[in-house]
Amino acid sequence: LDFRETPYGTLIIHFGVPPRSGNLYLSPPGQEGTTRKAVGDPDLMYGWHAAYGNGFGAGRDDSSIAVIGDDVYVWASRGQTDPNKIYKINLKTGETGMIVNAEVSRFRVIDNALYYVKDADNALYASDLDGKGETKRSDHAVSWFDGIDGHVFYTTKKETDRFELYRADPNGEDPLVWKAPVVGVQVSNNRLVCRLGENDDSGAVLLDGSGRLLLQVADPISRVLTSDDGILLQSARDSSVVLVR
Repeated sequence: LDFRETPYGTLIIHFGVPPRSGNLYLSPPGQEGTTRKAVGDPDLMYGWHAAYGNGFGAGRDDSSIAVIGDDVYVWASRGQTDPNKIYKINLKTGETGMIVNAEVSRFRVIDNALYYVKDADNALYASDLDGKGETKRSDHAVSWFDGIDGHVFYTTKKETDRFELYRADPNGEDPLVWKAPVVGVQVSNNRLVCRLGENDDSGAVLLDGSGRLLLQVADPISRVLTSDDGILLQSARDSSVVLVR
């Protein structure tokens, strides 16, 4: 299951195996999940990134659904003829409509705009929330992306399990943010947390919203966790946890 809070209750995506259509539900406030109703087009399958030929239901991540006011933006597929498009569902009226008529591997709503990676070229695109005004926003293929402080960052695969971190620049060439390849990046407590390899000079770096270095951690890091008080980093050597405020 995956959950999102909305003005009309808790939105639930049921990721059953094998994947099936009509798997989006709304649990009204105060019902504690015992009463729920299906929402959206019942012929659509929601939330999965579906692959045909090599299996159905290739995977999902946390960038498969977004709630903006009365509207829900979500991956949806109508079989092999219409996989992995972005749809908008109005929870007040129940109206369901396609917003992006292209197969996408991930999307997010950032600064009141829709960002998504197309399967066709693995590049990052942005549009208005209604899908209009589409522009290409990356110079390289995109493996991960997110937004922070008005900037959008993304990674592109350098080699196996190694990625380069770039900032999407709509006015010029995308600058390389960190000179060394990274193992993984995530946004936590309004910071970019980059995990580096065990053989690098440091285990992790924290960058601000412009990509400026704030902190460099010497020990190799296995996990990054979020806390209300800061960022928790787990050492790959002894599993100890350090709090960075």
